[in-house]
Amino acid sequence: MAGCRCFLLLAGAGMYAARASASDVRCSATKLDLGGTWATRADNGLALPDYYFTPDPDYAIPGNCTPCAGLVGGGRVCGGVIGQGPKHNLFDCPGGRTCPSASESKECPEGYYCREGFTEPMPCNWSERCPAGSSERAMGAGAATLAATILVFTTAMWLFYTRIKNRTDRRATLREAADTPGHGGQQSAESIAIDFRNLSLTLKVNGQKVLDGVSGSFPAGALVAVMGPSGGGKTTFMNALCGRAADYGTVSGDIFINGHPGGVGDFPNLVGFVPQDDILYTDLTVFEALYFNAELRLPAAMSGKEKTQVVHGVLETLEIKHIQHSVIGNASKRGISGGQKKRVSIGLELTANPRILFMDEPTSGLDGAAALQLARCISKLGAAGITVVCVIHQPRFAVFSAFTHLLLLGKGGRTVYCGDTAGMRPYLESTGFTYPEGENVADWMIDVVSGVVERDEDKAGSKEFAIPDDLFRLWHERSEAAGGLAAPAEGTKLTERQTPRFCKQFLIMFRRCGVQFKLTKLLGTLAVFALVGIMGGLLGGLEAITKFFGKNIASAHNATGALFVMVSAFPGYTLLSPEQLPFRRERSAGVSMPAYFLAKQCFNIMDVFIPTFVFVACSWLLSFPDVGFGELFLIYLGLSVYCTSIGVLIGTVFSGNIGLLMTVIAPVELFNFFSGVLIPLKDFPTPIFWLAHVGPGLWFMEGITVCTFRRWPDAMQVDPELRKLNLEDTGFDGRYDAGWGAPAYFGILCLIGLWFRLEAAVILHHLPKVPQYQSQAKRIWARITGSFHHLHATPEQERDHMQSEELSPAAV
Repeated sequence: MAGCRCFLLLAGAGMYAARASASDVRCSATKLDLGGTWATRADNGLALPDYYFTPDPDYAIPGNCTPCAGLVGGGRVCGGVIGQGPKHNLFDCPGGRTCPSASESKECPEGYYCREGFTEPMPCNWSERCPAGSSERAMGAGAATLAATILVFTTAMWLFYTRIKNRTDRRATLREAADTPGHGGQQSAESIAIDFRNLSLTLKVNGQKVLDGVSGSFPAGALVAVMGPSGGGKTTFMNALCGRAADYGTVSGDIFINGHPGGVGDFPNLVGFVPQDDILYTDLTVFEALYFNAELRLPAAMSGKEKTQVVHGVLETLEIKHIQHSVIGNASKRGISGGQKKRVSIGLELTANPRILFMDEPTSGLDGAAALQLARCISKLGAAGITVVCVIHQPRFAVFSAFTHLLLLGKGGRTVYCGDTAGMRPYLESTGFTYPEGENVADWMIDVVSGVVERDEDKAGSKEFAIPDDLFRLWHERSEAAGGLAAPAEGTKLTERQTPRFCKQFLIMFRRCGVQFKLTKLLGTLAVFALVGIMGGLLGGLEAITKFFGKNIASAHNATGALFVMVSAFPGYTLLSPEQLPFRRERSAGVSMPAYFLAKQCFNIMDVFIPTFVFVACSWLLSFPDVGFGELFLIYLGLSVYCTSIGVLIGTVFSGNIGLLMTVIAPVELFNFFSGVLIPLKDFPTPIFWLAHVGPGLWFMEGITVCTFRRWPDAMQVDPELRKLNLEDTGFDGRYDAGWGAPAYFGILCLIGLWFRLEAAVILHHLPKVPQYQSQAKRIWARITGSFHHLHATPEQERDHMQSEELSPAAV
């Protein structure tokens, strides 16, 4: 910005020189020999037209003029000077005055400012104050207008935030319509019975079978515990049964739903899956999380009042009504306890009114009291007619007793027992094992399957017994002796419910974005942008910057633009990255990805517009560049759209420290390297030259330069080197001559930013859930970085992987 002032000051001196030479009658048409050297260019000055002379190596004098007396400044050489030596100030039109001719000086009129050396006054704009005799612009009523505008925006955001919060709080305080406690609306739901025959899973990466011929049935309304030792394929079985294993394995076998062939995954809106980790939107309250989930997944025909009833029923069933207005929280922000989070995680699925609920180790990480409380809640679900299938590991006796049915798997993913929980102990005792009184029956059962407990040979009547192979054999023989599994009894054929469609889901998620919006976060962001804007304004106004960059306009804006780029990508990065896992959970339940993505992008407009406005206002008011505020804001707004889009793309692919580092490095390097300031564009090889057109630096720097010369076109006619240095050498002249302005550069930056956002949407939507089994190089890279979402396996998949590694080194 200050560099712009420098070249305009020099150009102004030249314009005055041309005017004085033409108007001074004592200027002769004959060349005068004053002891200097005739030249068309001063050795140390700027490019000079014909008939300029240099009477001293330290400066250059334009024109064919004799020394003049009585001129402005007194005793100076007619026409002034353009040069870089210590004597360059030979002509002086004082600041605050305008000099129409070499012998005339007037006070600068009100509403204009007259810089030293300029022949004509420059108009002040709406935000500047220029009383008569001004040599520079000063802050005026426009500055107060900008401040008031920022205040209005902040107040509007506060009112929007308050309105959304109050609306949600009013819903939260609605009286529960159901007269009796329980899971609202669930009692009348028809239950699901599941039968499976020879269910197997073979890994795609190495062909290893980790689930082998598991058969059995889960009656409607049963509470099923899936148990077994490490490497038994418990989670693999559940993933295969509910259709979540297709990404990393080939599933074979038959599955029947209420006696009809099909898969559980065919009905995502009727099935709930509770992962082991508590994957939640941590910035919502308990009620908000459950309510928005109900809005998205319950039938579209249900009214808002009915959905609220369901939410209150879930709160009552899971005994979390007293914390419904508490923020869920995370590691950095204190929230509810771990046991409460687990029940909220279950509640997210219950609000969808599922017919069957899968849980992966729901008691993991809970203390005894919390696990027992959770078991009591699970028992209520069975009473409500919901079929519940849980992978459970080493439960206490009270928790184990809450389950009505048991599937016991051995190492290698084969069946040891499938039936009533109460029948497990008599069955194992019948095979020759003795239960020690007083021991936890669940622990004893796992010890038997793992080979820790010795078999009572006298009781069994056989000495040779290999565990677990003979346990598999005995169960298979027992099933065959009983005539095999009975044919599945036919029940009601399931049909998928009609949940809200795209437009409705978009509105729901946009409202959720409003609830997630925190005024304190916005104010913090505005404070950062204001601080960076002040730094940029001060940096742009330093005299040292002016002298260093000289007449190179782009260089003077480079530092300020780089500061802006450094902070503007973060709002984009934080848009999706923290919500990757919660969104994947929603998407697996049938929630629309395009609706989610579009809602987040639309709400992000506020994060783009307001901070950019604050930055430009602070920077512009401190430096008063030779670009209009509207043009400067429009170009910076396009740059903000570009950088936040880069942040969105990075946040979709990376996470953690690597993602944060990439968010800082990538936009800044794209800005600096391809801007044409560090390396002229003409010096790039052809592929790099065209690649530069994807970076933000080229369009930002060109936009600033073109808009500056668009405002001061006469400067290039006086000093042709200005055009060469700023337009021709940089390659900006083509679009300048074509009449481009700030709207065109804003549009280009927005289009490239839109392309990045579409790439992020494609990655989010089309890339499959990556299997947990990858090449050794990819797995090592994923574990070293810990950051690639597309290389990350889910927690349950990672455990399956570790179990397969126990089976065979070939799995590695």
